[in-house]
Amino acid sequence: MSWTADQILALTPADRGRLFPKPAEAAKRAFRRLAAAWHPDVCADPRAADVFTHLVRLRDAGAPGAVRSAPSRTLRTRDGRALGLSPLSALPVDTGELLVGRHSLTWVFGADTADLAEAEADMISGFRFADERMRGQMAPFLPTLDRRIPLEDGGEALVMKRHPDEVLLSDLIRMRGAVPAEHAAWIGSGLLNIACWLGWAELVHGAIAPETVLVSPETHTVRLMGGWGFATRFGSRPTALPSRTLSLSPRLSVKGEVAEPSLDLELIRRTIREVFADPTGAALLRGGAPEPIARWLVMPPARTAREDYADWLVVLGKVWGRRRFIKWDLRPNAIYA
Repeated sequence: MSWTADQILALTPADRGRLFPKPAEAAKRAFRRLAAAWHPDVCADPRAADVFTHLVRLRDAGAPGAVRSAPSRTLRTRDGRALGLSPLSALPVDTGELLVGRHSLTWVFGADTADLAEAEADMISGFRFADERMRGQMAPFLPTLDRRIPLEDGGEALVMKRHPDEVLLSDLIRMRGAVPAEHAAWIGSGLLNIACWLGWAELVHGAIAPETVLVSPETHTVRLMGGWGFATRFGSRPTALPSRTLSLSPRLSVKGEVAEPSLDLELIRRTIREVFADPTGAALLRGGAPEPIARWLVMPPARTAREDYADWLVVLGKVWGRRRFIKWDLRPNAIYA
């Protein structure tokens, strides 16, 4: 069978057997064949990067246990030092590579994306707030830049602090598949809270995705850690956008098109659908999520983040009534070996 992008993206971890049949060797051959066809370096489909990433998630969803530690890395600095890293996980991103450490996230930018590293560092150091109260409210949901490391190849590594109770959202999805609805709800609320601050700051982030988000199952906090180099002001033309964003909003590849707040709200919907292991939302409408949530996730966003967040809270009230904290007994060591 020849699989289309829509068909692959609609598959959930429970459907992985349709792509990767048993025994294990047959599954490996099937993955290699599909990965070769959909790798973004060779496939011209605008959604190739999304499909390739989803294929990896579907493959890994069938693997028992925690994420295996990634191979050690050595970063060679511009001043001749060799920095050894032993990441818990590693994944390719549009700007280079993301390494998840025990106490840090390290974003490794290549020489060809060094301008995005500069933009990311500038954006993080320039976060603004109306007053100290807003700073105190929002700081827990935003990144802290610990170090900038110029690299020998002309690139740069940005090191950000990671709390021990936090998990990269893409690693959580990759290992656990669909997140229970009651926990998908607080992840969505956290992202929309950040979107409200972005709206106040008149910023379009443009790269909200499972790969740029840390979550804490213990405290129900959400932090938007990466992709800040793609951020732009309302109504401005983005200088660059990740492939995932362009696949969702291809109009932005047209000369003269500008970024609007609705882009982040669409990316949040896509991210929550991925939290449910259903990027397109097709399975959600067939009972994969409580019906009010499923409908909200496939409908266009409201005009502003504040309105969208208010609508989301109404939806959650319809499903569960009064808000309450539901404990999730999930520790990072259940995800990271």
